[in-house]
Amino acid sequence: MALSQIRAPIIGISCAIGAFFSLPLLASETVQPDRPGLSSGTYTVNPGRYIVEVGVQSDFRRDGNQPNALAIPQLTVRGGITDKLEWDVITNGAILSDADTEPAVWSFSDVSVGGKYSLIEAGNWNLSALALVSLPVGSKESTSDNVDPLVGLLWDANVDEHVSAFANIQMSSFEAEEGRIHDVQIALGLNYLYSEKLGTFVELFATKPYGNEPSTALVDAGITYLLKDTIQLDVSAGVALNNDTDNFIGAGVAWLF
Repeated sequence: MALSQIRAPIIGISCAIGAFFSLPLLASETVQPDRPGLSSGTYTVNPGRYIVEVGVQSDFRRDGNQPNALAIPQLTVRGGITDKLEWDVITNGAILSDADTEPAVWSFSDVSVGGKYSLIEAGNWNLSALALVSLPVGSKESTSDNVDPLVGLLWDANVDEHVSAFANIQMSSFEAEEGRIHDVQIALGLNYLYSEKLGTFVELFATKPYGNEPSTALVDAGITYLLKDTIQLDVSAGVALNNDTDNFIGAGVAWLF
C-alpha cells in the first residue's frame, strides 16, 4: 500500500498541502486548503467559515506501476472556531485495495478528528500545531481497530512575492499487523505562485518508524488553479524513492463556505 494509504487517514491529510496555504498575498476570504500533497498548511479557517476538500487518489506499485489502491473520495472538512483555532474531520473514504495474491476489495477507512492551532503569525512566516486522533470506525480491511494519535508542527515562510517554503514535522502512533508502530514524519518543500490563480509545489516527504520497520520516502509535486476565490482545483503526483513506498496520482477540489 502507498504511504498515504498505510496510515489512512492519518497521513492522508494524509492526506494535504495547498500551493496557496502559505501565501498571505491572498485575501483571508480566499480558499486555502491543505490539499494536494502530503503535508498540512499553517492556515486556520476563519470563525464561521468552512473548507470542504474532496479528492481521488490512485496508488501504484513501484515495481511495474501496477495499480495498488484507489481512494475515493478523500474527504477533509475544516471549520473555524476562533481566529487561531479550527476543527478538522478527515477520512480517505472508500478504498479499493489490491493485495498481491488476493482479488481487489472495497473497504472504508477510519476517520480522524482533531484540530489545528495557529501559534505564530509573524509577517513573512507562520507556525501552527496540529493534533488528530484516528477513530476505528472503518471496515475490517482498512481499520486499525485502535485509536491512533498524531501531533505535528507546521511551518511556512515567504521567500519573495512568488516563492514560499514550508516544512512539517509530525509524530504518529498507529496499529498495524506487526503491532503498534511509532514514527516521525518530515516534509520539506517549495511553492511557486505564477499568478493569483495558478500555483505549483514540490515536496519531499519521508517517514522513519522507531525500531526495525522500513522507512518510506517520496517526492511529489502538483498544480493548483483558483477557479474563483472560494474554489480551488488541483492535480498532483508522487514518485517513490525506495521499494517500501508506492507512486501515486491524484486530483481534487476544495470549497470555502
